[in-house]
Amino acid sequence: MEADREVWAIELKASRQAHPSDLRGLRSFADFAGKKHRSLLLYLGNEPRRIDGLMATALTYILFFVAIPLWGLV
Repeated sequence: MEADREVWAIELKASRQAHPSDLRGLRSFADFAGKKHRSLLLYLGNEPRRIDGLMATALTYILFFVAIPLWGLV
């Protein structure tokens, strides 16, 4: 995804756990794109965390702390 001159590689996982092996797609994108970008793994867990230097963020975190305030529902 490109937004405001930034490139984001975003991967969604239908799992409550995020593991280093889940980062394969994001790492492949880095090799393919060949340009600076940010990587984000979204998963069904409860806590945002770093895995091998990349950010893994819980979908619930995105909903409650980003999307809902943006929509003015809080």
